[in-house]
Formats: sequence, C-alpha cells, structure tokens
Amino acid sequence: MLDRKELFTVVKRCGYAKTELFATWGSSKFTPADTPASTSFEGVSVSAVHLPGEVEEAKRIISTAAACGIPQVIVHGAGAPKDANKWLKPLVIHARNLGIGIVLTNHKGQSIDSPDDVRTAVAACGNDKSGVLFEAGQYWASGHDALKLFKEFEKDITLIHVKDLDREGKSVPWGTGWCPLADFFRLVAESSYSGRVVVECEPKESVENLSRYLTDARNMALDWMKQPVTGN
Repeated sequence: MLDRKELFTVVKRCGYAKTELFATWGSSKFTPADTPASTSFEGVSVSAVHLPGEVEEAKRIISTAAACGIPQVIVHGAGAPKDANKWLKPLVIHARNLGIGIVLTNHKGQSIDSPDDVRTAVAACGNDKSGVLFEAGQYWASGHDALKLFKEFEKDITLIHVKDLDREGKSVPWGTGWCPLADFFRLVAESSYSGRVVVECEPKESVENLSRYLTDARNMALDWMKQPVTGN
C-alpha cells in the first residue's frame, strides 16, 4: 500500500491534481495530526476526506480537514437511515460552522445502500441536510439504474464517484466492464452539475498497471463529456 508521498506522485503522473484520503485505513490515511503541508505535494492536493463512523472522532477529523483547507468530507452510513438526525445531522452542523462541505455517500453493504436509504437519511436531518455523493458504481453494483437516479438526485449532488465493474461487481479497468460509462458522462456533461467527478479503478494489480488504467480512464471521461447525449 502506498504511503502519502507515493500516492501523490502516482496521482500526478496520471494527470490528476486532486485525490481523496480515508481517515480509517491505509498507510496514507488522514489523521488529526495532518497539516496543510502534509496534504499537498508538488501540485497535488487532497479534495476530500472519508470520515470514521464514530461521531466525536468524525468531528475531530472534520476540524482538521477544515484547518488544512480541504473542501469536503464524506460520511459513510454510521447507523440506520431513519436515525440520521443522531449521526449525520451533528456532523453537518459542525462542518457548516467550519465552512467545509459535507456529503453523504451510498455504498453497497453499508447502512446507506439504496436510493431509499439516501432519501430517508437526508430527510431525517430536516434543514440540516448534507449534500449527496453520487456513487454511480455502487448503484450499478446493487442493481440500480444510475442514469435514472442521477436525474432524480441531481440538485442535491455535490460530488460524483464513478467506476467500471465486471458482472461479479468487481472494479475493472474502464471500458472492460459492463457499466454504461459513456452514457453516464454525457448525461453529467449536459446536466446542471458543476462539481468534481472522481475516477475510481481498484483492481488488485501493480502500481504500473493501475497508473495506466487511471490515465486511460481520465482520457475516456474527458472525451465522453465532449459528446452529445443521444436518446433519452
């Protein structure tokens, strides 16, 4: 597993200027000891941090991320969707007070899995709702139509993650799986969305292969977003 400097070097080599970090795992994980200097390297910086599940620990990470100038934090399901006022709302309020964006992600197998889970969790927070991280790959993995759902959630989406999958639901190099990536990117390009799109490619292969896959994926995405949407 790559350490922080190695990660940033690979990201830059692939043509990207931003990456995300997790506060829960990995040799490059984000911690309360991080500083602005430790979250950027040779033009590459951290665009978002994935939060831990415990509320008070998550608040500490949010505070550090805000102090580092990181624009967003990402909440994974930390409880039942209907109880999001207990585990999501406090984080939304804390992030808002610090001026940092906060998004709730869907993820297969976690407590926020389905579109209904997202709707319920956001509604449970009332006026203190988070933005939505639209995990297209996770919706495809769960058997949902990500293109249709994107149109539904569009006004609330403030971050997008995309990956390609094989029929077993495993991440594969872009263009080798079954996901309608070209149609999705064309749809995003013609929508009102103006935020970041995060490229994901997670096969367990060498750094050299992953670098090539990520470079190819970036080029594919940029090409698709220049093409018009056809049909509905």
